[in-house]
Parts: sequence; C-alpha cells; structure tokens
Amino acid sequence: MKPILLIDIDDTLLVFRMVPGICHSTSSLATVIRRYAVEERGMPEAESMARMEAVQARIKWWSWSDFLEEFHFEPGPFWEYAREVESHYLIPAEPGLPETLKRLREAGCSLYITSNNPEDGIRHKLRLAGISRPEELFDGFFSATRLRAMKAEVGYWQKVIEAIGAPLEQLCPVGDNPDDDCRIPARAGIRNSFLLRPRNSSQRLPAGCRVAESFRAVEEYLRGAPASGTGKIPCIGDKQLSE
Repeated sequence: MKPILLIDIDDTLLVFRMVPGICHSTSSLATVIRRYAVEERGMPEAESMARMEAVQARIKWWSWSDFLEEFHFEPGPFWEYAREVESHYLIPAEPGLPETLKRLREAGCSLYITSNNPEDGIRHKLRLAGISRPEELFDGFFSATRLRAMKAEVGYWQKVIEAIGAPLEQLCPVGDNPDDDCRIPARAGIRNSFLLRPRNSSQRLPAGCRVAESFRAVEEYLRGAPASGTGKIPCIGDKQLSE
C-alpha cells in the first residue's frame, strides 16, 4: 500500500525568512489586510482594526474571504498585493518542492493538505511556496474552517480519517509540530508520521514517527532510496512505508 501523505504548510512547505521590522511568523496575513486597507485604500487605522475584530466576533470559523467582503476588497487585486508583500519573507522551505511532490505522486502516493489555515489561505501559501497549480499535486485540502476543528484536536484527525476512508496504516502526516503532526494524530489512530526539522526533539515521540531534515529526505525514504547528506531519517518505527 502506498502512503497517503497529510501535509502541513507553515514551517513545512513554507518558512519565514528573517526581515527587519516584520512579524516573525507565517501568520501575517491579517496584518497585510490592514496594511492594504490603510496604505492602498486610505482607511483610518482604527477603522481597519474595528473591521477585523467585527469579523472575528461574528464568524468563528472564518475564511479570508469574509474579511475581504467586510473591507469591500476585490479579491484579485488584494491577493496579488498579498503575494507581493509576503513573498519577501515567506519562502519555500527548500528548493524543488513542486518537483519533489510531483515525484511522490508519480510514485503512487496520494497527497492532501492538513492545515489550520482556511482554504483560501492554503492556496495563497502554496503559491508562495512555489506551487502554482495545487490541483495537479493534491487530492484535497483539510482546512480548519472546513472541518470546524484545529489540528491540535483529536477530532480534527478523526474527521480526516473518516473523509479519506483508507486504512490507518496508509495515512501519514508530514509536518514540523511534534504535537499537531505526530502525537495528536497518533491519539486518533494514525500510526506513522514524519517530523521535519524539529526545533525540540527532546520529548518522546510516537513509535511510528520518523524525523527528517527535509521533504526531499522523506521522498527518498518513501521511494526506497537512501537519504542524502544530513537528510538521513532515524526510523523510530520499524517498517518502511513503501514496502
């Protein structure tokens, strides 16, 4: 059975590049909306803040389109502006990501996005990661807005499992967060996972978790090729998924 990869975005496919004066995270789009309102549309700062808060108070599981409607922004010009602004500090996590994902699909893997971003945010961030045609690579998106749950909740992963309908041993999250991408999925019954570039690996990980330094190393492992350079994967579990 070929694995079904459940792929995170922030700090997995997309990372932050240090830029002076910029919020050091991959969650800056709310700031970009307010900047667009003030600098491009001449809106007072206080009004832009009030409109952001109004949407958050009214809609629990919002999408970015809800904010664009509140601000009366045309989607096309705004998303081009956001791409131009954020591309200076949000960059692909590693070279050749689209090619790596394409090779995994050609090898028979199914690819899904699992993310706390809403779907329009997913598409925006995939574009920043160099993936301009996500429908050619991914079988679907599991956004927090769609599932009405966050990745830190077991219920999120239970809904993913139900939606895909495949054996649990085929499902394999890939991400940077030991909890959201390894421990919580394991509590939902998902037995295998890949943890990329862990910042703190001192805590115990589930038996089926494998640690990798790059997505390319994951691809090489799944295709049965030895991981190159520092990408070698310590196998905490005992079974290669491509078998």
